[in-house]
Amino acid sequence: MMEIPEGLVTAQTTYNGALGRAFVAVLPERAAVFLRRWRLTRDGPAMSGTCALVLPVRRADGTPAALKLQHLDEETEGEPVALRAWGGLGAVRLLEHDAETGTMLLERLDSARHLTSVADSRDAVLVIAGLLARLTAVRAPGGLRDLGTIARDTAARAPVVRRIADPRARRVLEDCAAALEGLIAAADATGEAEAQAAEVGAAQAEAQAERAAVARPGGQPSAGAGGPSAGSGGPFAGAGGHAAAGASGASGETGGSGERRGSGGFGDRLLHWDLHFGNVLAGGREPWLAIDPKPLAGDPCFELFPALHNRFEASEVVWRFDAMTDVLGLDRARARNWTLVRVLQFCLWDVGQGRPPGARQLEVARRLLGR
Repeated sequence: MMEIPEGLVTAQTTYNGALGRAFVAVLPERAAVFLRRWRLTRDGPAMSGTCALVLPVRRADGTPAALKLQHLDEETEGEPVALRAWGGLGAVRLLEHDAETGTMLLERLDSARHLTSVADSRDAVLVIAGLLARLTAVRAPGGLRDLGTIARDTAARAPVVRRIADPRARRVLEDCAAALEGLIAAADATGEAEAQAAEVGAAQAEAQAERAAVARPGGQPSAGAGGPSAGSGGPFAGAGGHAAAGASGASGETGGSGERRGSGGFGDRLLHWDLHFGNVLAGGREPWLAIDPKPLAGDPCFELFPALHNRFEASEVVWRFDAMTDVLGLDRARARNWTLVRVLQFCLWDVGQGRPPGARQLEVARRLLGR
């Protein structure tokens, strides 16, 4: 009989209720199914977090691997999509995937060596910064959650801040909410400008094609003459700064600006969402690799908060922020504002659970606001 770690049972019951209990109940049978299907043998005790059961296994050829069985929801369903897009560059490799259950076979990393084991937290932060630079160089594939939707959802819940009793906490979170409003307004303006640019580019391409048709004998255009597929990309090709970098990665549906259609100025990079020290493991082919993404499409500036909040040191907040923005080449003001949005998200969750806003999150915001 396969053992189910008590921590996983408790977490699933607490956070997912009946669905969590049902997930735990099917785990033994599901594990047996995939051990047979992928010709795996157990190779160590079961491990777990709050969302998944992980079994160390070996493949038929003796290669070590990890079988991950997880509760399928909007956060976990994008994980195989992201891992496939990254292709092992900075992240754990996906070996097999079952779409119906979300079960994955992953390359095995050293589960005993998290990045938290690095004694110098500044060295560890630089590892995370380097991984983020590689991961966010990839354009997000289609079908993932997007930052614009998440930002607007957070903004819709932000008025709750006005009911917080502690005036110091309330003022900090009001500043966070104001930062979010500014980011949404800027993204909307960018999205509108890009839509107009795309229309202009399309009109210019059509006019160029018509001129080419007139110039050819018989007045017939050649296939693709002068159109966007001819490689010119129009006058707006390459717009998007950071978004243009790493375009050789997995590409989603794009418009003339290099942003995914529908990104609306919120960015089109493939984000991990939760890259903290505990989600980086030692690997054999690379020193450190990212695990457990909760992916979405968006702006890399959204990625910094976990490394500020995890392994928390108030005196290091600004140093970590500066180091990560420097390594990733981010605009500091924009990165600060997206980090304040992450603070707001966490604190809205606290308030929704009947708790006061978290002191650690508030301190991150205060440090970045210069208070």
